[in-house]
Amino acid sequence: MGRIKGEQVELSAAAVSDFFEKRARAFDPAKPLAAVLYQDDHPEIARERDRIERDKITPLLHLTGQERLLDVGCGIGRWEQALADRIAFAYGVDASPSLIELARQLCPQANLTFDAYGVDDLDDELLAGKGPFDRIMLSGILIYLNDGQVWRLLHLLGRHLAPGGLLYLREPMGVTGRLSLLDHWSDELKSSYNAIYRAPEELAAVMASAFPAADFAVEPFQPLYDDAALNNRVETQQRFCMVHRRGEVR
Repeated sequence: MGRIKGEQVELSAAAVSDFFEKRARAFDPAKPLAAVLYQDDHPEIARERDRIERDKITPLLHLTGQERLLDVGCGIGRWEQALADRIAFAYGVDASPSLIELARQLCPQANLTFDAYGVDDLDDELLAGKGPFDRIMLSGILIYLNDGQVWRLLHLLGRHLAPGGLLYLREPMGVTGRLSLLDHWSDELKSSYNAIYRAPEELAAVMASAFPAADFAVEPFQPLYDDAALNNRVETQQRFCMVHRRGEVR
């Protein structure tokens, strides 16, 4: 238990779920982003991270107001709040029922829908009934999934990204390789924490399988923040990439 470098380990789904349920129950309207961006002792960092991510990524989504968006691991609906008036429809899913309830309260717009589904609940039938999706977002969720879940999820999403569509993936990644935290106590979060910080090349290998070059163009990972201080961690760095599905936009 604790910090494990370089090894493949399995996260406990129950431990991850318990962590997020506790975060949701401790939700503070005065600092709402803390529920999903953490930084309990430094809420100003969470606010700045959110602002920079939205400012940098929103133009890259090339929204026209006609898009259908899928947000896997939507939390409190942070992206749905930001994009509600720039898309036709958004479907947010999260494994935490309590976070989904907060998302429904914070995002009452008629074009936004939320369901409490974990990644193991998602399948072709469910997504076909809601999609296809012109935009898909994965914003900091893969660190809470085991390797098999990551592989299955990315392949599933590749099948439901519409021709001409875009997928945005943002993850905190290991700077010098894979780092796993198993029941690692965090004084700041006042909780045990479980996560897998993968190296960029690990995710790139899975993405090459899930998004084959004949049908997709996968951009290289790049740092999200120009200001290194916003990472606020020595061993991990927030990186992102865009995946483009070839073909004509619907």
